Amino acid sequence: MNRGKSSLIKGVCFDFDGTLVDSNNVKKSVFIDLASNFPDGRIFMETLLYRNPPLDRFAVFKLLSEKYGLSEEHHNSLLAEFTATVHQRIVDASLMPGVLHCLNHLTNKKILLSINSATPEPELNAILMEMGLSRWFHEIKGRPASKSENLDALLANQGLKPSEVLIVGDGADDQDYAELAGCHFQPVFSFRGTSTVSHRTLDNLKKLHLASFNGSYLF
Repeated sequence: MNRGKSSLIKGVCFDFDGTLVDSNNVKKSVFIDLASNFPDGRIFMETLLYRNPPLDRFAVFKLLSEKYGLSEEHHNSLLAEFTATVHQRIVDASLMPGVLHCLNHLTNKKILLSINSATPEPELNAILMEMGLSRWFHEIKGRPASKSENLDALLANQGLKPSEVLIVGDGADDQDYAELAGCHFQPVFSFRGTSTVSHRTLDNLKKLHLASFNGSYLF
């Protein structure tokens, strides 16, 4: 990670699943439920879900279809069932601890807020709208672009330098693209990255302090 930056944090970019919403296990359970209809499907699905970097839903169902020789119709049916089931369960899911407090404080400090997720962008926008969260965010990015591609677009659109952006996430992919770009990174909740992160993992977003990243901007 690029250290020694003097820029103030002007933008915070959040992951979605497991960072803002308690939804990591939602997707895993639906994946496993659908795969369990096939011989040894549960075991196969679990191997897919623990890959790093994580696979998106399209890659998961492509590999499942290839393994079990599914027709295009069957493949599309599984993907549609997954999307509909996950959508409703995430809308009904709890926010992670401290989310609303954090978003409100950052907004009051005139920090640009964004989301960068592996969830398909149209689906992500629909979920956020139903949950009443859209209003907090300047931009919302998802698939089909990668998180690195999305970050490049966010930086360009918001006119920010990497040193002015804090990435908040729970995954190794969040850590990787933050470090590659030269952004700051804050691990949260069930962080699955490496021990190279210098900031301790937060168990509540109320504890997010921008001052710890630039030494002068008090949150």
